[in-house]
Amino acid sequence: MSNPEDPLESNLLRDGFVHLPAAIPSDVLAAADSFATTREASIHFDGRGWGQCFAPDAVLIALVESCRATIERLRGSPLCRLGVPPHPMAPHRDVGQLAYVRAAATCRGYNAHVDGAPYPGQLQLTRHAALLGVALTPALDANCGNFVVWPRSHRRIARALHELPPGSDGVGALRAGWPVLEDETPERLRLAAGDAVLLHALTLHGTACRTRPGTRRMAFFRLDARRLASDDLAGFADLWSDWQGIDAALRAMHD
Repeated sequence: MSNPEDPLESNLLRDGFVHLPAAIPSDVLAAADSFATTREASIHFDGRGWGQCFAPDAVLIALVESCRATIERLRGSPLCRLGVPPHPMAPHRDVGQLAYVRAAATCRGYNAHVDGAPYPGQLQLTRHAALLGVALTPALDANCGNFVVWPRSHRRIARALHELPPGSDGVGALRAGWPVLEDETPERLRLAAGDAVLLHALTLHGTACRTRPGTRRMAFFRLDARRLASDDLAGFADLWSDWQGIDAALRAMHD
């Protein structure tokens, strides 16, 4: 039974994300960061100082397991898939994304985006229930390559997608970005190592530049991702179909 006074529900409904402090046990965190550090040596970093890889390893999946009870309580249903559907970079059913940020003189902006546009060679949208991010290293100051979010953007993006004419190119809409929202200042999340952040699938997010030595490491999981036809914007923009555990009366209060 949903609790209308649950701050996690209220924050997710209002802001489109929730911060879960100290969500990961120290031993699970240490194992995951050790794995990510080992993989870092083979990562290609672009001109912005950003790099990534995908991995199905159990040491990463354990991060999701640490948050599973909270996520399933909010959703009102069990998690089935812990990563993206198979694609050339990540052919496994359950897969985590490791994201790295280093200082780079050419870094600009935040790469604001909503996940779901197809990878090259694919013609379908991907809609997931939620994005889970886990900080493997601390980002407690504003210059750490912080993960950034645009609070309340999930509702604005849903409205924008619903207002597109029938038959619109959903793939193009997602790849075009969200310049109006990106002009607004996002919230730079200050995360300790072991903190997690749970985002609604339509919450605009990105990465700030890093201006100090070292590497920021995070792991991301796109939970219960599914394929949609490229013109199924209504399905992609449905705000709460994946969140039946959130009280309907509380949802109505935020509509």
